[in-house]
Amino acid sequence: MRQYNLKCEVLTPVHIGSGEELPPYEYLISDSFYRLSLEKVLSALPAEKQNEMLQLMEKDLFLLRNFLRKNIQPEKYQLYCIRLSPEVKDLYNNNIEDFQNQLLIYPFIRTRNRPYLPGSSLKGAIRTAVLNEIIRGRNLDLYHIKPKLLEGTILGYAVSSDYGNRPKIHLENDPFRCLKISDVLLPNNSTIIKKIDILTNRGNIPALREVTDSFYAGNDLKINVPLLIEEQVLQKYNGFKIKIDPEIIINSCRNYYKPLLQDEINGYFKNNNYVRQIYQGLLSLLEQNDHTFLIRVGWGCGKDFMTLHQKYTTSKVKTRRLVDGKLPLGWLKIQLEEVKNV
Repeated sequence: MRQYNLKCEVLTPVHIGSGEELPPYEYLISDSFYRLSLEKVLSALPAEKQNEMLQLMEKDLFLLRNFLRKNIQPEKYQLYCIRLSPEVKDLYNNNIEDFQNQLLIYPFIRTRNRPYLPGSSLKGAIRTAVLNEIIRGRNLDLYHIKPKLLEGTILGYAVSSDYGNRPKIHLENDPFRCLKISDVLLPNNSTIIKKIDILTNRGNIPALREVTDSFYAGNDLKINVPLLIEEQVLQKYNGFKIKIDPEIIINSCRNYYKPLLQDEINGYFKNNNYVRQIYQGLLSLLEQNDHTFLIRVGWGCGKDFMTLHQKYTTSKVKTRRLVDGKLPLGWLKIQLEEVKNV
């Protein structure tokens, strides 16, 4: 077993959600964002207020959020609190009385109320890059392959069966079985609620999401993520068509993301100087250091950054998401270092 560290520097804000959306009767905003425990609130209220709150929970959730604002101190009943931008605070205060505005907030994925970076997100980004590297190197013709069989065909674990039956999937021969990337808790106070602008042909749509600090947002955030390559798995399953090692990870990610960065510079953001300069800065990182690579993770990456090479896709993504209208989401700079003497 070989152990490595992914030394990650968060370059632009990252949002990885749990699928949860918080309506404004589950949180309050004052100086910070407070996720509420409604059970704690209910048990602390006098009997008369308890009855009023229970009735509102059953009949009128809009009035419930105003009831909570007027009757509790959120810091006493919080599950957790998060920093928030001035724009989010203003948006909340200006719309809290508007019953048509849901004011939904999307939190970061959590365990025991602590946000964390899922290893599966990093592994998925690496896997996509490696798949594209194999396509690029072998000039594979994939147009006729069904989507469900695509990855298995590329990685060699979808094997054609006899008599014209559909190929068999042998997951034990998926080379990524040997790659293990751990979940890592984010440092304390390293996330913030921000307004995200979803740019579309019909105008911008605001969304409120919890994102990480980042270099381009003015708050450095660095995270060490353990990575294991289980050599015994490589030896046991000699049916692997490729070998997962640091070299293929680094080269695949560099080769995958470089043209996508160039497409953003010369395409969607060619007339947006601020965003274009950020992408040019990301591109220069790849040109300066052969051992550094970039990946993009989480919500807001866009389909182009999460699927196989654009040669094999038929649609062009026409929306983009920017934090505060200026920062793209999800970019990490990574150095992969082996842990010695383990």
